[in-house]
Amino acid sequence: MLTQELESTSQQLTQLQDEQTQCDRTLEYLRQEEKQLEISISNDSVGQRLQELKRELEQRQKELTSKKNQTKEYDRLAQQLDLLPYTDSTTFYAARTKGEKLKQDIDEALQTLVARRDDEIALRSDLQKQQAKLEDELKSLRSRKSQIPKTNLDIRDRLVRDLNLSQSDLPFVGELLQVRLEAQEWEGAIERLLRGFGLCVLVSEAHYQAVNAYVYRTDLKERLVYYRVTPAVTSPTQRALNPQQIPHKLEIKQDNDTFSQWLRDRLVRKFSYVCCDTVEQFQHETLAITRSGLLKHGAERHEKDDRFQISDRSQYILGWNNASKIRALETELKQINQELTQIDKKVQQLERDRAPTDATNIVAARLYEVC
Repeated sequence: MLTQELESTSQQLTQLQDEQTQCDRTLEYLRQEEKQLEISISNDSVGQRLQELKRELEQRQKELTSKKNQTKEYDRLAQQLDLLPYTDSTTFYAARTKGEKLKQDIDEALQTLVARRDDEIALRSDLQKQQAKLEDELKSLRSRKSQIPKTNLDIRDRLVRDLNLSQSDLPFVGELLQVRLEAQEWEGAIERLLRGFGLCVLVSEAHYQAVNAYVYRTDLKERLVYYRVTPAVTSPTQRALNPQQIPHKLEIKQDNDTFSQWLRDRLVRKFSYVCCDTVEQFQHETLAITRSGLLKHGAERHEKDDRFQISDRSQYILGWNNASKIRALETELKQINQELTQIDKKVQQLERDRAPTDATNIVAARLYEVC
């Protein structure tokens, strides 16, 4: 009984396998038929046109999607620039024209902001140079008593060091002269008159040859004026100084008789300017000076130098005490520091003003690209 069932089952399996094989063959045949039909369609003109239409449809669909995305991007950008969103070609071109004008205005505004910022930066650079120069000058002034500028002192220091001399051997005229207390109202005018002379170095006969040889062979990098000072014979009948003239209003440092006598003679010969209180007196004198710094050098030549204020002690060079000059330079340095602080604030504000304008410009440029 079991044997019969097994044989029956085996026959059924064999039959099923035969049917499966037949199905596989049929499926393979149908697939080949499908491929053949596809080949036939592709080679057929109608089929080729269908394929072209399909590709065109896909391309149009991509373009439509791109246009929709551009419209969304346009509306987003237009909203940021307070322009109307896209509705039709009329509003679109009107918005585009307005956008182009807006971009031009933004470009001009940016150029103005950048120019203002660059001007402030250039001014800051100039002030920083002045700041460094003042700090250097103050550092030098605090280490000495002389009011002579550091640049001039550096030349004298090189001479002193290389020739193994002392500073008192090569004094500046300005270190040996100062305005008397009772003539302080004339100090600014006298400082102007004697500035060039005060920056000259005096060289005694004993050191003249060595200094001359050194200056001859050395590139000093700066301007140096020096006088050869020879001992002068004091005249027993030497006239008293005129109280109205410059020499009487000056005090000469008495450290060296040769230098002091030479200075007295030089001041009398070259700087006997009459200090005039009125323009009428000024017109009458041959050599004259006013408190405002107006000079008369003989009958024809007149001069007035107002490049700095006559009371600006930072420009003074005469005397052997520089406390007042230090205070003047400290005040000037404080003012420059304040100006630098204000410039830094302006530059920062201009950068802040530029940031949103720059951002708007980017939006306007992007809008133009989208259009």
